[in-house]
Amino acid sequence: MSGTSTIHDTAELDSPGIHKGWTGEYPAVPTQPEPNSCKWIRRYGVYFRSPPSLPPIFPLKLLKHLLTKESLSLEVNSLEGLDDGEKGRLVEQVLGLGDGGTETYIQVFATLKSMDHLKRLPYFIREGVSDQELPLDDDYYTKSKKPFPEYLLDKGARHAFCSQQYWMFIPFFDYQSGPQDLNWTHVLPYYEIAPTRASMESYRVFGSYGSMSKILIHPHCHALRDAFDALQEPDEPIFFALKRSFTNNQDDFRKEVEMLQRFKSTKHPHIVTLVAAFMNVGNFIIFPWATHNLHMYWRDLRPKPDAGNVELVRWICHQAFMLAEAVSRIHEVPENNEIPEDERSYGRHGDLKPWNILWYKSRQGFGKLVIADIGLANTNRFNNITYIPREHFEQLAKMKYRPPEFDYANDLMGRTVDIWALGCTFFEILLWLNKDYRELVYMETELSAPSIHGSKNCAYYEWVYVQEADFYAVRLKETVMEYIYTLRKDCSQFTQDFLDIIEYQMLIIDHNERISAGKLLQKMKALHSKCIDDQAYCVHKEQRQSPDTPKPKLQKREFGKDLEPLGKDKIPRITLGDDGSYVI
Repeated sequence: MSGTSTIHDTAELDSPGIHKGWTGEYPAVPTQPEPNSCKWIRRYGVYFRSPPSLPPIFPLKLLKHLLTKESLSLEVNSLEGLDDGEKGRLVEQVLGLGDGGTETYIQVFATLKSMDHLKRLPYFIREGVSDQELPLDDDYYTKSKKPFPEYLLDKGARHAFCSQQYWMFIPFFDYQSGPQDLNWTHVLPYYEIAPTRASMESYRVFGSYGSMSKILIHPHCHALRDAFDALQEPDEPIFFALKRSFTNNQDDFRKEVEMLQRFKSTKHPHIVTLVAAFMNVGNFIIFPWATHNLHMYWRDLRPKPDAGNVELVRWICHQAFMLAEAVSRIHEVPENNEIPEDERSYGRHGDLKPWNILWYKSRQGFGKLVIADIGLANTNRFNNITYIPREHFEQLAKMKYRPPEFDYANDLMGRTVDIWALGCTFFEILLWLNKDYRELVYMETELSAPSIHGSKNCAYYEWVYVQEADFYAVRLKETVMEYIYTLRKDCSQFTQDFLDIIEYQMLIIDHNERISAGKLLQKMKALHSKCIDDQAYCVHKEQRQSPDTPKPKLQKREFGKDLEPLGKDKIPRITLGDDGSYVI
């Protein structure tokens, strides 16, 4: 883990998961001078664990609470060689109330106090070595690069100051414009919550493109509370997800954070919110912690949904509507309207799937679904809006939700990869709603089949070889078609209309014929309005006399050269009939 932090086993935590001393409560303000600096440290600091194995930290908010005019006066009065007027000015200068400007010496005071070198405080103030110059190096001021005057502290004390300052100079996380650049000696004001056996999978909630930790940031060290306002009850514990980026290149990381912040500017409630980022021993991003992703929600929280519950159906429709809107926002990256169209950026997520859609508990209803791993998204200018090389989508190589064009010879893919993946996810939502979670498991087993990649996969499409015509083609797997038409035989009109959008406009082999995110949004908006206006539309089932499941349409294609030697002999072979139908 980065910097100096610690991991707590859940056995050490107070219910509901917060360690003692990390609730944000303030201690009583000192009412008498404390000559023993070690006792002062033990009494007022925040420890990482109990019994303490590391020195305590002193967040700036805590120091400002402790170091009032009155308590500072008690300490300063013990200094020798100063008259009452000088002592009074010293107190005001520590708090930034003097005539010299806005500099403060609160953290400097606390560091010198912890070293039992408070008598050197007047010299720090005279030299202008304020909190704003911290952290200091053994040889120079880090900020202004001035040499460290030898008369301030001797060599041993200078080294002690440069070490102990980091227990007072604690990072504060807020919605800064870019990642904080912290060195390895910074003490990071959070601890990891070690997972119980039952909660281990939650550590994979945010996807697989970076290591993940569940953390508690000390309440005095962040201003990120509002990120949870729309997600959970105000009195619930606030935990964050700390994600370490796989990239160690700081320029690449800054670009990733910049993209996340651009999407954050939309303030869309269904796109996961970047709350902070920092560079330390690695590159780190902080998000609100989610207990479940969509797949875990199906499996663990609601494995047997009630398709007759009108409120549940309306919730599902609303969440699908909002996910479509979120994808539309991703595809049209928010920028200043004054930027010419040919200079604007257009985004694509590239890895949509139930595991990258997070579930957050909400104040009312069934919760909220939020798209995550937005940092993997790619943006391109207008002239590259449609296609980009396949290597930009390497994470799709073994994805169940990858689109057919991943295999095509032209090696180009566009934003409609998200429409295909969202169509797969929407269909699984309907299958779960009308059947149950077990049916999703069964379908995945039935989807597993030999592929052009030389091994079995669960993708929604497959390659076939048309024997008498001697060409290869792509089609939606017959298993998918069978499940769609099984649902159609006994479902509500809502499910019927939603399946129409999925089958006829999203799961389309030819990516040029797939619906755009903007048009999908309009379709989902209309669907949502019907659900709100008509209860029977949501839940009233009708048994339909459906014809036999039609054969999936074929799209003649050439596959990429890298696939040629892999699985050509394993793919299904079909024969075309006179009417264009085919048999295997």
